[in-house]
Amino acid sequence: MKQPTSTALRRFSVTVVALATAGAGLPVLLSSAASADHTAGHSAAQATASPSATSTVTMSPSATPTATMSPATVSASPSPSATRPGGGNQPSTPPGCARAAEVVLSRTTITATGSAPVSATGTPNSVIELYAYSRPSTQYRLVRSGTTDNNGSVSFTDLRPPTNTRLYAQQRGCAIGQSTVLNVRTQISLNVVRNGQRNYTFSGQAIPARTGGLIVSLYRVTITGQQILTSQARADATTGRYVINRRFTGSGRFGFAVRTGQDLQNAPGSSNLRSLLIF
Repeated sequence: MKQPTSTALRRFSVTVVALATAGAGLPVLLSSAASADHTAGHSAAQATASPSATSTVTMSPSATPTATMSPATVSASPSPSATRPGGGNQPSTPPGCARAAEVVLSRTTITATGSAPVSATGTPNSVIELYAYSRPSTQYRLVRSGTTDNNGSVSFTDLRPPTNTRLYAQQRGCAIGQSTVLNVRTQISLNVVRNGQRNYTFSGQAIPARTGGLIVSLYRVTITGQQILTSQARADATTGRYVINRRFTGSGRFGFAVRTGQDLQNAPGSSNLRSLLIF
């Protein structure tokens, strides 16, 4: 036999279940009402649900319980924004200093007293300073400055370093550029005087002169290109002048040249090849 509708409602409690989304992204059960046997579960559900979630129970004419529910509003804390190391107080690059100035060498090796064509690149229409030191010094100093053209280039054509030189360029107000080395050969001359039969004097000057004097070596060059060490002398420590007296045992035409070795101050130097008839 059927129970009256009012009696059925008293025997059964109405439970409305809603699904909300918590800040952690997991589903949570929301309960609007519960029977006395489920009081603990009801309390737990209320503690979890968003305060804005509400439910209303209405009766339809057929005595079937229905529920309407306003949307649950769940607020999530914004994710933390990325922060640069140092609190964002990193020094900014000055305008036009995105790339350091650069030294450009037309030749990596020159002869002492010779011209060294050097240029530098940077931001167009900016001032570039050229710093350098020549051995035996190791202290940089400002040697030239100039303004770049519309292509960002400036040339320095009047440099004549006597010894091996290290250079770098710096655009004014910017970081210094990478240094580079210009090698400088010793300049050495060769003169010959015949004193008598198979007796000759070789002389000249080695530039630059240096403390202790530079060793100068005389080579005889055969027709096949073989180079034979003939004699050596030490150049004057102040003037760089040298004199080599040589008496030969045979006759013939040979080539002669004098050379210097490599040291900290200079790259190896060599004179022009001199053709000489020994008789």
